[in-house]
Amino acid sequence: MKKLIPILMLLAILQLAAGVSAEIPGNTGAENGVPQILEALTSPDVFFDPDSELSPSYLDFRTVCSTSRDPFCEGVLTLPFASEPKKARVCFDAPLELDASGSGLFFLDLECPHPEALGSIIFYFASGDGWYSMAGRVEKRSPTELRCVFAADSARIEGEPAGLQNVKGVRIAFYAGKPVDQPVTLKSFRCRRNDVWILRQEPEKNPESVRYVSQFGSLLRGMGMTPGIVSEAELTEEFLKRVPVLVLPLTAKMEPRTVKLLSHYAENGGFLVVCYSVPKELLETLGFRSVGYVRTRDHGIEVAGMDVEADFQNFLGGPVPEFLPQASWNFQLGEILPNIADPQLAKPENAPRAAAYWSLKNGERTRYPALLWSGRGLWITHVLLANGGIREKRELLASLLNPHYPQLLSRILREKWRTLLQVGIAPQDDVQKKYRTAASRELEKLAKEGFSPERIRTMIFEKADADAGFQLSAILDERIREARTEFCAAQKPAAKERRFIWEHSGFGTYPGDWDAAMKELAEAGFTAILANQAWGGEARYESELLPVSPKVAQYGDSIAEAVKAGKKYGVEVHVWKVNFNCSNAPNGFLERMRSEGRLQCGRDGVEELWLCPSDPRNQQLEVDSFCEIVRKYDVDGIHFDYIRFPGSNYCFCEGCRGRFCTFWREKTGTELTDWPRCTLSGEVRELWLEWRRAQIAEVVSRTYAAVKKIRPEVEVSAAVFRDYPNCADSVGQDWVRWAKNGWLDFVCPMNYTNSAERFHFMTGSQKEALDASIPMYPGIGISSSSSRLTPDQCVVQIRAARELGMPGWTLFALTPKSAELYFPFLKMGVTADVENKETGSKENENTWKQEQ
Repeated sequence: MKKLIPILMLLAILQLAAGVSAEIPGNTGAENGVPQILEALTSPDVFFDPDSELSPSYLDFRTVCSTSRDPFCEGVLTLPFASEPKKARVCFDAPLELDASGSGLFFLDLECPHPEALGSIIFYFASGDGWYSMAGRVEKRSPTELRCVFAADSARIEGEPAGLQNVKGVRIAFYAGKPVDQPVTLKSFRCRRNDVWILRQEPEKNPESVRYVSQFGSLLRGMGMTPGIVSEAELTEEFLKRVPVLVLPLTAKMEPRTVKLLSHYAENGGFLVVCYSVPKELLETLGFRSVGYVRTRDHGIEVAGMDVEADFQNFLGGPVPEFLPQASWNFQLGEILPNIADPQLAKPENAPRAAAYWSLKNGERTRYPALLWSGRGLWITHVLLANGGIREKRELLASLLNPHYPQLLSRILREKWRTLLQVGIAPQDDVQKKYRTAASRELEKLAKEGFSPERIRTMIFEKADADAGFQLSAILDERIREARTEFCAAQKPAAKERRFIWEHSGFGTYPGDWDAAMKELAEAGFTAILANQAWGGEARYESELLPVSPKVAQYGDSIAEAVKAGKKYGVEVHVWKVNFNCSNAPNGFLERMRSEGRLQCGRDGVEELWLCPSDPRNQQLEVDSFCEIVRKYDVDGIHFDYIRFPGSNYCFCEGCRGRFCTFWREKTGTELTDWPRCTLSGEVRELWLEWRRAQIAEVVSRTYAAVKKIRPEVEVSAAVFRDYPNCADSVGQDWVRWAKNGWLDFVCPMNYTNSAERFHFMTGSQKEALDASIPMYPGIGISSSSSRLTPDQCVVQIRAARELGMPGWTLFALTPKSAELYFPFLKMGVTADVENKETGSKENENTWKQEQ
């Protein structure tokens, strides 16, 4: 009977839409309309950017010659990762004169026999004396076809590039995944033109610009938009004539020329979205002014978010939320410019208004505007953060931008329809079959809401008017929630499982109240927490070795309080330390480390605020700080993180030079010359990489031995890079060797990805490399810098870990928002096992080892 349900649903849709002719190419009559609509609504154009929206290929890979030394012929790049196991990457390079400033997204289509065996793919634009590098998301179009999507607003700057408008070449770098030899056929390299533009300032002028540009770009891409990046130097009056909306996520020291251009732009029909500190002249053009700013800590207040005015909600129309969550720490004091004489702003439809006010965590609404709007722009009196309220912020932006972009609603609807069909999709599923089944079910339900299949197709692919479009958008949101609930509630718990979660603040979900945090974790089925209570230069507990965080005086000794509450609710406490990294250390500590020559130095001679891992004093500090914790507190474990070098270009301090030269002399009997250039190739490079690995291994092995001598029952674990074995050379993190040498009790690879298939592949490869030497609890990035998972996607990855025989898993990361968003869905099914406290214990690792 169950097998008949999809068929019955489809028949119901056929009857419902009988006689309706869909405007789809090839439609031959009313009787064929719905099947063709169903096909269109489950076609690749729903799940991937339609070819009709992309440019022609910039390169003909069949004829272009690669300037790289790696083998490339007629579009085929050879990846020899099995036959040359020491080869970490293979590159395609080609000259290409291109103005890439007008494109926010770039698409590389390729084909290979074993796409699951690929590591990461990095795309580079060569420009001036530097590069723009972009790590792309990978979409699987078929068993052998991939599309890599690269976002310009996420590009990292290397060297001194001359702007995206002056691209002179491209590089595509394939990094080793599983050791497999295979050909990769490069098919096309295309772009999608930008809808909305974001102003990014140079890092030397505004170091924070890249971060907030990326966050705003992510918000817009999640709505189906294509944001482009423009610099101050690239702004011209002619360029701005083609830009309906320009976003300024965070600006500093804006050039007078820029202020003049943007003021003229706003006065002549352009719309600006500006954040935080904006030049006086530009604010006045919009109809606002700043009269100061508020630093919340000076006033003893904590901001919860923005209360949106009811009349502004009605004025904009669409799904404008009543409240936008955002924990801002300071903001500008903004107000409407008095005595506005500008005739445009005097019109009621353009008149400046306070659109939202800051609201405090105690529920009090302040008198400070958070949003000010006029017909020329929106001023957000702080930066728009990615620390919560993503859905609400997208809803606000959708209503705000819809009048400027006729295609926006269709893209939003397509994005939500795609999300709805993908709820619960797992790598092993017959994807197309599941899509059609889900589409049939959803079309039947939507028809009861007044949206016929043909109307939905038209709204998703062609055009949606505001009222109907926002109505369908809200219905799809509700259907997505219902589908996720149905999927998560249908899951089963595992009887023998350890469930970890990383907690980054070090003071729990609710600072000062570890009891509430542990109670919530226990009720959600977690067995252990990895709490970030130590750094290279900071302790979030009463330490005699590291500088104590000022928050300890405010919230108490974090380890002591966590252990007490953990014992009460049966949740293990593992102290997570960010090793070597001193980016948040007090100045006094940094000055001492600097004067003693204990900080790292890059290949370029620039200081890095990390302790040098080869310095014996730093190695001893890492060991001693863990031992201090184990002696003072009844913790269940200690947890390494950042147990590595920052990257391949570290460390080249004078201490490293002397210590490596001694190592080289002992190995070869010769003296080193041409430092540090000599470490780039040949025998010197091989021994340099070996020496770097040994420095990190020294800390791990000594810590393990010292901790076990104090308390043998304490577990030693590590958060490690997912790209083993590449990370052994790139950052000195040979974690499989640590495991096989018996220096760890378990390991948590940070397998953060939005792709369930990619997660499955990485976890499987790591399991194979470990060869059951120690248990592994793969990290699932529900809210990491490289992944944002929906609750059902989180559950799918948990299931993938179980299918691979993992004895548990680890989530990143615990915050009040993640507890609110994910815990209810987990408790419905995958962590619903009330007996897990008795079975999900350390003893299960012995069972796991016997089963391997």
